[in-house]
Amino acid sequence: MPPGKQNGEEQQHGKKLKRDAVAGQGDEVIVIDSDDESEDRKPSSKTAAADDDAVEHICFLDESSGMLFDTHPRTQSDSVPGGWIRASNPRRDSGDHQQEDLQGLEREFNSTVARGGGKISCQAVMEIAARHGVLYGKWLMFLKAAPALTWQKIRNALFDDELGAAAKISCTADERGLFAVCIYCSDFTDKREVLRVRQGLCRVLGSDRSLSFKADCYTHLNIYAQNAATYGLQASIYGCGGKNDPECSVLRVNAEKCTRQPGCPRCFPRCKGK
Repeated sequence: MPPGKQNGEEQQHGKKLKRDAVAGQGDEVIVIDSDDESEDRKPSSKTAAADDDAVEHICFLDESSGMLFDTHPRTQSDSVPGGWIRASNPRRDSGDHQQEDLQGLEREFNSTVARGGGKISCQAVMEIAARHGVLYGKWLMFLKAAPALTWQKIRNALFDDELGAAAKISCTADERGLFAVCIYCSDFTDKREVLRVRQGLCRVLGSDRSLSFKADCYTHLNIYAQNAATYGLQASIYGCGGKNDPECSVLRVNAEKCTRQPGCPRCFPRCKGK
């Protein structure tokens, strides 16, 4: 579900943050270092200009509370422990999510799992999600250093239409000291768009580390790293980046095997043969 829309679960801010953080424990922690981490903890000294777009709206980490704050008027923030700072790109996010049938998604998933003896394929989950209009998904990052500066780069790139539909960052760190970041795409079945957003992150952050992409339908169905294998699934549906693909040129479909042949089902848009 995109950050602009909340359900009953997400309103329980602390519980939601903890669950999202646990979901990433099997993923590589992305460490973005800053040349001067002191800049992460103080507001900008620049004065406001008449043109709002010319103002440097900053994000900073309050040392006393350990909470992130964002001064940009186009962001939304819970400003509570366990909450989120959110930003959306109206050019790629229409804000109309009425087609999401979450109850239908859950019913069909449960019946399919029951018929399959407790197992289900990733392809089956994706087809069920598409039938019920639950198409959002996100690239996941967990930041150990300079969360404010990193979020500021992501937020600015989002507003400049260099990324996808929306993004959010946790207001406070989890029990591991990590800030969770989600960068959203509006349709996880659109591999070209999912890859474009990943390449945008590579350019914006200067990091080619491997990232995981999780479909929101998995979150709605309570499929996380610690229980995905019980269904015969992985917690994320795509991966991209890492030492074998530092330019982030190929989207890896986690449920498929590489054939090292044209039309390889694992590698999009071309086979890397790794």
